[in-house]
Amino acid sequence: MHRRAKAWSVWIAAAIVLAGLAGTAVSFAAHRRAHSPRADPALRLSIADLRSHAEEGALIVRIARAGRLTPTFTREHARQLARRVQSALDELPRPVEAAPTTRDAAAAANDARRARRSGENVQRALQRLAEAAHPADALDATEPVFAAAARELGFLDAATQVAPK
Repeated sequence: MHRRAKAWSVWIAAAIVLAGLAGTAVSFAAHRRAHSPRADPALRLSIADLRSHAEEGALIVRIARAGRLTPTFTREHARQLARRVQSALDELPRPVEAAPTTRDAAAAANDARRARRSGENVQRALQRLAEAAHPADALDATEPVFAAAARELGFLDAATQVAPK
């Protein structure tokens, strides 16, 4: 009985160590895949442009709030920026109608949808600023939109960056 118990305990210990190593390897692979960049150049550049435009919108709001911009300049700059946002939205890859074939394609399609949604929010906020008779009245409504879009697009921009090797 003693020999059988000893063999059994050795076998169980080996199985436990092997299961632990397998679990660690699977966890490491899943973590690495979840944090790997999605390097679609068209997606990355469009997201970076949208992020830049959202941050520029936030900067316009901060400077206008300080009273250092005229209402005419604020309106015209918001119009021009809205056109640039539309151009960046047009450059975003369109999600395909069929289901994505790989996990990376699905992640890229999801990133494109999220970037498009944030970009459209920025564009609506800029249009609101451009159409206001007194842009100072629209600053409180547009500032959080620019901040949220810049944060979201910053996250997407970081997720699509290629890490240096």
